[in-house]
Amino acid sequence: MNKAIKAEVRAYLRKIRKALPGSFNTKQAVASTLKSQIENYIEDNPDATIDDVIERFGTPETIANEFDVTEFSAEIKKYKLKVLVLSIVSILILSVCIILTVALVEAFNESSFTITDDFDSENDRYNNEVDS
Repeated sequence: MNKAIKAEVRAYLRKIRKALPGSFNTKQAVASTLKSQIENYIEDNPDATIDDVIERFGTPETIANEFDVTEFSAEIKKYKLKVLVLSIVSILILSVCIILTVALVEAFNESSFTITDDFDSENDRYNNEVDS
């Protein structure tokens, strides 16, 4: 996509975002989806102009008037729910890992095992063998 059509598409998408009803997130999601569709269209039609894009996709006002906010809002709610569930699961897994790490460190610190004790007993055994 050349720079001229890219700038015109950005301006076109900006007008669409302004004309759309709904929240900022809804407008951004619609514009993002539309942007990828436009990029695919221009990739398939390299000689396309902004007028061709408008003819294919519609004017910003037409897009805004035909847009069903409730349908798209439901999709956004599903996505947000997925993100929330994944975040909670991730936090739980991280919490379990931290708890297990702390428990292992405490268990090791409370044990009477030390590395120097093992070396001392091995040294004593070696010295006794050499002396014999």
